[in-house]
Amino acid sequence: MIKDEINIESIPGIENLGNNYYSNSDDPFIIEIKDTYPQNVPAKLIVSGNGFSDTFKIEIPISPMILFVDDHLGGGDGIDVPIKSYYDSTFRNLGVSYHYWLNSTSPDSETIKKYPIVVWGCEWAFPSLEKTDRDVLSYYLEQGGNLFISGQDIGWDLCDPSSENNQHYYSSGDSKTWYEKYLSSRYISDAGGINPLTPTDSSILDLSSLGSFEFLQPGRIENQYPSIIEPLDNAFAILKYDNNKTAAIASNRPYKVVYFAFGGFEAIKKQPVRMQVMQDIINHFNNLNVRKTILGNTESKGPFTVNCIIKSDQQITDVSLLYRINDSDWNVRNMTKLNDSTYSADIPEITQDSATIEYRTLIFQEDGTYNADIPHRFYSGPDTGPPSITPIAPLPEYTINKNGPFYIGLMLEDDIGIDTNNVKLYLTYFTEGQKIEKTVSLKYSNQSIWESTFYIDHTLQEGDSISYFVEVYDNSSNSNKSRFPETGYLTTKISNNVIIDNFEDNDLIGWYNPRGIWTIYSNPKFVQEGSNCLKTGKELFSYPANINAPIEYAHPFNLTGRENAKLRFLVESILEDDNDTCYVEISSDNETWRAIDKIYGKGLKKWELHEIDLSDYCSEDTDPIKLRFRFKTDDNEASVPGIFIDMVEILTDIVDIDTEQLKISKELYISDVYPNPTNSSICIDISGCRDKTLYINVYNLLGQNVFRKRLLLKTNNYKFTWDFKDSNSRRIPTGIYFIEVRTNNYRKLDKVLLLK
Repeated sequence: MIKDEINIESIPGIENLGNNYYSNSDDPFIIEIKDTYPQNVPAKLIVSGNGFSDTFKIEIPISPMILFVDDHLGGGDGIDVPIKSYYDSTFRNLGVSYHYWLNSTSPDSETIKKYPIVVWGCEWAFPSLEKTDRDVLSYYLEQGGNLFISGQDIGWDLCDPSSENNQHYYSSGDSKTWYEKYLSSRYISDAGGINPLTPTDSSILDLSSLGSFEFLQPGRIENQYPSIIEPLDNAFAILKYDNNKTAAIASNRPYKVVYFAFGGFEAIKKQPVRMQVMQDIINHFNNLNVRKTILGNTESKGPFTVNCIIKSDQQITDVSLLYRINDSDWNVRNMTKLNDSTYSADIPEITQDSATIEYRTLIFQEDGTYNADIPHRFYSGPDTGPPSITPIAPLPEYTINKNGPFYIGLMLEDDIGIDTNNVKLYLTYFTEGQKIEKTVSLKYSNQSIWESTFYIDHTLQEGDSISYFVEVYDNSSNSNKSRFPETGYLTTKISNNVIIDNFEDNDLIGWYNPRGIWTIYSNPKFVQEGSNCLKTGKELFSYPANINAPIEYAHPFNLTGRENAKLRFLVESILEDDNDTCYVEISSDNETWRAIDKIYGKGLKKWELHEIDLSDYCSEDTDPIKLRFRFKTDDNEASVPGIFIDMVEILTDIVDIDTEQLKISKELYISDVYPNPTNSSICIDISGCRDKTLYINVYNLLGQNVFRKRLLLKTNNYKFTWDFKDSNSRRIPTGIYFIEVRTNNYRKLDKVLLLK
């Protein structure tokens, strides 16, 4: 501080309102700032005199590149919700300096034109952009400025003709003309946007690395109005809602604008996503693309080399590496130019036993603009933490495969890295009284997934089982080990009939769901078996338009040597039109898929049982098969639920028993249904059933399932009674019904007549 104090003789008080201020422009503070990196330096302004003293917090921006206009005043419900903290923390983390403008009055053209980028946050405040705001933004954009603007209901305020209390009304429609010209957008509606947001493959601003993410305007739980818009002229949609409607646009011509209509920037729920979004927008405006080395956790003490590759349409004037140890002050190192686009610098060797190291790059262009860069952190020091194991597709609890193929997939993560030679699956099984042990190595696939598809050397039989566990070591000097499960063993059991999934575990482990379209739906009053089923789309009364979304079961089925085989499942569909279809497909090479069934047809089709014969795949010369469901929709928006699927099963070596045969095996006895006919209820006597699981299904003449029950019996004798009420406890109509009683080995079917 060269001059840190000034004297003020007097300031007019309330007797001279409108003139009660003082300017020290003729006697300024003088601050010398050494050559340093962009930042907002905190400072204090102390005003004192005549026994009075007050302290004000201020900030001094160094190399400010952004004017942030905070336009949150005038909340739509009369409450102002502050938004500065969302922007301030983001700019600081990205290494970007900014000037702050609280928009109680509009910035003037001389002020705004100084900044290469203007970030304007409208929150949910009105007016969103009054005429003076629009005028200064028109001037700024026409001078070649870059504008990132966001807020809830900007479109409604400027474009909706149905209100007599918005800017459209007060400007006689001029605000809509301005909106379409300068924001390159057409306003469609002030609500209707559905979570999550998904980046599009835009050629202007590519946010695809983000994946889908959630939004919610903070402080406005009762007032969520995510607008739907459409890009105009040279603009492109960069974010879309789950219903495929546009939520945000970017335009390069005639004006360089990014506009968020789903809400303010602060509506992005997760901070890491906000940082990535702001980084990409700032670098897009500056036509600057930077990729730096991402260092992983290590036991090395360094030095650590960081390279960065720069793409720019300007001359690069300075490239620096900023780093700090254990959140200390930043250190700056010049990066050496290796070639036309690559620069390099070293983080020095650390002197501590361990440290957390953070670093980012700073690249200046000839016009004074620079990059935004999310700092990267890594750990240097001894590693004592074991790898984490997340099951993606463990061996199924039951399988029809007698000797394979068996598939296992695990997500493995570690601070240092996984020892590629030490990811092992250990198997134990018995055959002909002999204990067999086998070890299988899992190999890296992608995105931290390790997997293996393997066979065993023996053919197992119904009731045999395989016990297994997995051990994983990391690359640290300690060779830290993890085990799955942590103790004991998991088991997969050979069975002729297998429930592939009844979706009662509230997850989709064992399924590959790349689009994330398929979800678990829970409603015990609606679902036919248990409480959960599989559904298309996250929203109950809609499913996405224009999608082609498969969900693939990870585990293959080997039907070779089986007498017969059948796939069956329950399905209910409520579709928008005849073009929307769910295909049931199988593949023997995981590339070419063949449809074996399809679910389609406009309107409601209530729960029914689908059965597909797979006996053609039981011959000795057939390969194992994979199963998937694939939902394909047209461009029409759907306001109905879609497809529900439940109780997916595969049955093999099926033996149909005549309805007059009472004794199914020496151990198990299932009586005929009695009384038959009846006008009230029926009974079935079952014996020899201790520790057995029985499935009881009732079908009408259309093949629709009207009642399902699964029983795990702990007694040897059991009497089943049913009062002809469906799974929702509603009395069913009179008529003929088929009652199926099934175990893993046998199936008995009876016909019964219900009278009035």
